[in-house]
Amino acid sequence: ITGDIGGYVAMRIKELGSSYLIPAGTTTLGGESLRALVLDWLREDRSLEGLGRVFSGDDFWLKSLMYLFHFGGIGLGLLGMILARRNWQIMTVLAGFILYTTLVHSVLIAIPRYIFPTQMAFWMLASVPLAMLWGWLRRRSSRV
Repeated sequence: ITGDIGGYVAMRIKELGSSYLIPAGTTTLGGESLRALVLDWLREDRSLEGLGRVFSGDDFWLKSLMYLFHFGGIGLGLLGMILARRNWQIMTVLAGFILYTTLVHSVLIAIPRYIFPTQMAFWMLASVPLAMLWGWLRRRSSRV
């Protein structure tokens, strides 16, 4: 480590980033990697036939749903952190857990299943914008 500190730090950041980008559970499904299929299609074969191969990949729909919930939770959770900043007593606990887990796994090994508990905190924070949207829709429909 002392011989190449920059390489070690880069490796830790790459490992942590890839752990956040791969939903836990998609690797245990086996078969072709959805990520690899999509990247191959984008890099080499942007035809409808190539896109058909992506859609016919192993467990495509299940893996796609897992990716949708994973990135939806993270995105809405980050938005929830911003929207819930005035209610800092609640937001700080959840954001603190996410930050703590991220910091611990920036030093220790980081794989998707170790990062998965943060997904629960992200979804709790994601309820903030979803509840605000629901309230807005109810107010809007009651005016009609």
